[in-house]
Amino acid sequence: MRMLNDNVLVAESEDKQEKDRVTEGGIILTGAADHDKSSKPATVLAVGPLVLDIEQGDTVFLDWAYTMPVTVAGNKAFILQVKYVKAVM
Repeated sequence: MRMLNDNVLVAESEDKQEKDRVTEGGIILTGAADHDKSSKPATVLAVGPLVLDIEQGDTVFLDWAYTMPVTVAGNKAFILQVKYVKAVM
């Protein structure tokens, strides 16, 4: 997929530590319930021609509220404008 203008295509980064946990009270916390999505990193899959500081393969932190979910080759991904990327690792 080719991004246009200042858009970035990202996928949620794999969190190898994300798994189910059981609290002392016996409540099962799934990985999704245990982590706030706003703090999850993403991997850059593609960038538009106006994006200068981010490259494919970079790990970034972003404002997930401004992402548009898409499916690319059967995988979940997200499109957002570069201004919503807050940091590159």
